[in-house]
Amino acid sequence: MKPSLRDKKIKVRLLKNEIYRKSLHITLGTLLILFYLYSDKFTSLILFSTLLLLAIISDVIRIRLYFINPVKRINEVLARSYETTSIGAHTYFFAGVLVAILLFEPKSLIFAMLITAYVDPLITMTGIFFNKIRHPYNRSKSVIGTSIGGLVTLVIALLLFNDIQFAVLSSLLLYLLDSIPISLNDNFIYPIIFSLFGSLML
Repeated sequence: MKPSLRDKKIKVRLLKNEIYRKSLHITLGTLLILFYLYSDKFTSLILFSTLLLLAIISDVIRIRLYFINPVKRINEVLARSYETTSIGAHTYFFAGVLVAILLFEPKSLIFAMLITAYVDPLITMTGIFFNKIRHPYNRSKSVIGTSIGGLVTLVIALLLFNDIQFAVLSSLLLYLLDSIPISLNDNFIYPIIFSLFGSLML
């Protein structure tokens, strides 16, 4: 049965909202990576601690005190349906990067932040357009989306470190993490896991 006009409109609206979300995700990630590159560890810790605190306050207002939320319309556009009653992706990202700054060296963290800021949104957008083939053990994920994410991870790792073994293993790690069902938010685990992986392998 062909999708109705209403179904098509809903799909287009959801796609536009996803583009808005990922554009914000990439922009924020880029600015934070640049900040981390050109500042010291202490300043970065202060920034990410402050951002995490503000994000938590924002989540409390959005979830518990929605009637006084000054940016309701923005939340309605940028938040997925399940995020209207749960912690936002940006909060997980700030928390994950903050942990990684405390525990791992800069070069590994930069790599992990690049994966989180660019590869993760790419996987999502690719999965929307090429969603016919799904992982048999995780029907919410597209095989093509995950594969392209793994390929881009390979390229990023090669450009940063010029180490083919590390690049291949990083690509496989990305494929594994994206394809298997994990309860933890990827914006939280990617900065930590890829920072840890880089610290152990490089």
